[in-house]
Amino acid sequence: MTATSDKLDLWRKQANDVAHHLSGTTKSLEQGISDVLGEEFLHLEDNREFLLNIDDKIFTCVTCGWWYENSENAGERQNGFYCFDCDDGWVK
Repeated sequence: MTATSDKLDLWRKQANDVAHHLSGTTKSLEQGISDVLGEEFLHLEDNREFLLNIDDKIFTCVTCGWWYENSENAGERQNGFYCFDCDDGWVK
């Protein structure tokens, strides 16, 4: 393994841990990173590879603000994704 490959594997694991922690909450990404990895890892909020790994697992509903697993994604509006619960009351 190369150093780059090792770093990508680490970001995947860290993203998985943060995603698991955030799912079902309204915590911010910053809070999730801080809770799971510590404040010294807040720079990951700006790391594209880390964020792509988060996006592969969970999303924040633009209506209610909760984090959901991607399987609970009801669709996309102009400003982002929304959950099935919020989709029920949305006038299309």
